[in-house]
Amino acid sequence: MKITYTGRHIALAPSQTTELEAEFDKIKRLLDTANGEAEAHVFLRHEHSINQVEVKVSWRQNEVAADAEIGRAHV
Repeated sequence: MKITYTGRHIALAPSQTTELEAEFDKIKRLLDTANGEAEAHVFLRHEHSINQVEVKVSWRQNEVAADAEIGRAHV
């Protein structure tokens, strides 16, 4: 599986990259075959005290996307 990381105002620590790649290894076992290799793109953003991540996994002609947001709670 080919994994690409793109960061905007944020970067991953080496330990975080290692953890993410370990999780992608689980998906890789299902999607990578002799017919093709899956691709994943991880987008990271940090804007206004909010961390956002979006992951897109492409396999053959299909794409699956997920996103998450973590920010400070306003009290």
